[in-house]
Amino acid sequence: MKTTVLHTQRLLLRPFTPEDAGAVYRLLKEEETTRFPPMFALQNVEQAQAWIEAHVRGPGMCFAVCADGAPAGYVTLSPGPAWDLGYALAPKLRGKGFATEAAGAVAEEARRQGVPYLTATHDVNNLPSGAVMRRIGMMYRYSYIEQWQPKNVPVTFRMYQLNFALPSDWTYSGYWKQHPRHFLEPVDGFFENGTGVPDQ
Repeated sequence: MKTTVLHTQRLLLRPFTPEDAGAVYRLLKEEETTRFPPMFALQNVEQAQAWIEAHVRGPGMCFAVCADGAPAGYVTLSPGPAWDLGYALAPKLRGKGFATEAAGAVAEEARRQGVPYLTATHDVNNLPSGAVMRRIGMMYRYSYIEQWQPKNVPVTFRMYQLNFALPSDWTYSGYWKQHPRHFLEPVDGFFENGTGVPDQ
């Protein structure tokens, strides 16, 4: 996978650079922004530089979301087998459709690059994130409870999936197998017939 430059109607999505450290620090020092991601709020610009380096050097995609020049959010895509899509935006961009616009553009880029499917998970207390998943075409598959690190708290996650090169009803079962406390919820009616999770 390769992080490219993407343009949407209102956004520029591009790779992060070392010069973005100040903007990343301002974004990720806020508890409101880091409440749900697997990280604590950043304490200084040096930590922001380390965050950028880790994501630029990582094997997946990591896009800076820019609405007016400086990054005000990010969208990530981890490599398989989960192909996990993640995103976070500064509070000033929320509630305006920017998350859907950015996540949808990255999902389409993943499809173009040959990614077979995407998954995404959201904390049950973060309902707006689940709404973004539905708006870009993802469907609920199952829920599970994970001891979320590094915060070391139990979190109930709902997993959504979007298939590109697989049958529409094929479900990635990695999280289901990894976490013994898993179950189905009546979300979006996907499992309204009571069927279980297919094997990977």
